[in-house]
Amino acid sequence: MRSIRPLARHVLALLAVAVTLVLVWLIHTNAPELQTAVLLYLVPIILVASTWGRGPSITAVLAAVLGHDVFLLHPVGTLTIARAEDALGLVILLFTALVTSQLADSARRGSEKENEAAVARLRCVEIGLAAGGFARPADAARVDQGERLGPAASGW
Repeated sequence: MRSIRPLARHVLALLAVAVTLVLVWLIHTNAPELQTAVLLYLVPIILVASTWGRGPSITAVLAAVLGHDVFLLHPVGTLTIARAEDALGLVILLFTALVTSQLADSARRGSEKENEAAVARLRCVEIGLAAGGFARPADAARVDQGERLGPAASGW
């Protein structure tokens, strides 16, 4: 899914938040005392951050906070917040979503770097085997696991 254009990533992030907004609205209308429904916004935010990165996830965070304010908080249809606890809840949601988004994006980047390193190690092993540079097959396996071999260990 990395081949999706950057603008499309933001649009899909907005769509994911819109679906979540409808779900939170359904919960809010059937169980208005359940305040923890706002945690559902973290699901699309984490998915977007771990798939497409920081930019689309920030779009999702802002859409979740603004959408929740406009469609679910009184007075409905405005960016005005009537109660202080609702404002505090939105600030906490914003902070939590941004931190979670950053963590998911960092995990995604770390995974990409790990995959790139594994591919590089595999290429080194293939080159070493093709050139006959490894004295023993066990040396190739040790390199593939990320171990560095000196000249004495590999027979070079």
